[in-house]
Amino acid sequence: ERYVRNVEVVGSSPITSTSPAFGGSRPPSAVGTPQAGPGAGPSRGRTQERTQERMRTRGRDVRITMALERPEQLFVADPPLPTSPAYNRFTVEPALAVVRREAWRIRAHHDVVLDVVLPAEQVHDGLADELTGAARRWMAVADEIDASEGEAATVLGRRNLLPAVGLFAGLTLVSVLVLALARATDELVVRVVGQGLGVAAWVVLWTPVERISRYRLDRVSRARGARALARCTVEVRAA
Repeated sequence: ERYVRNVEVVGSSPITSTSPAFGGSRPPSAVGTPQAGPGAGPSRGRTQERTQERMRTRGRDVRITMALERPEQLFVADPPLPTSPAYNRFTVEPALAVVRREAWRIRAHHDVVLDVVLPAEQVHDGLADELTGAARRWMAVADEIDASEGEAATVLGRRNLLPAVGLFAGLTLVSVLVLALARATDELVVRVVGQGLGVAAWVVLWTPVERISRYRLDRVSRARGARALARCTVEVRAA
C-alpha cells in the first residue's frame, strides 16, 4: 500500500505526495481530489475549477503536476496577479526552480515526469519534446552554476582557515588571561570582556569552516535528486 501526507498547502488545497518513505497514514485519493488533513484549510467557495500542483510518487515514477499559463513559465518568472486562479508557487517563480529546490525529496532511481497543464491554445504538436530538451538543458546549466559557486566558496574558506585558526588561538589566549584577571579582581566588566573575547574567537573560526562545509553538504543532499532531474521528461496536456 502507498500512503499520502500533506507536503505543503497552497491556498486552500494541500500538495500531496504518495510514498511509504514519507510515513503518511491515509490512502491516496483520486488525482485532483485534495486530501483533508491538519494542514488543509477550509474551502473558500470558489466555483472555478483549477488544477492544483502536487507531487506524486509511485514506484520508480515521480509525477509533478503544475498549472501554467504559458510554457515559458517553466524557465522564467512571469507571475500573474494574486487575484488570478493561475497564481501558485509554480508561476510566482520559474517552475523548474521550484522543482529543483525540492530535489531532496527525489531519489536517483526515480523517473521524474513534469506534468504541465496549459490552456488549450498554448498546446501544439511537439511541444512536450521541445520542453523536455529545454528542461534538461536548464537543469544542467543550473548544476554547473551551483558547482562553480560551491567551489569558489570552498577555495575562499580554505584560504581563510589558517589565518582564522591563528586568530582563534590568539583571542582564546587573551580571553583566558582576561578571565583570570576577572577572578582575581572580581570585576564584572572584566569578566564580560573575557567572555566576549571567547565568543569572538569561535565566530572567527566558524566563518571559514561554514564556507567550506555549507555548499558541499548542500550539494550532497541534492545530488541524488539532481541526477533524476537531469533526465526528467515533460508531458503537456490542455486544461
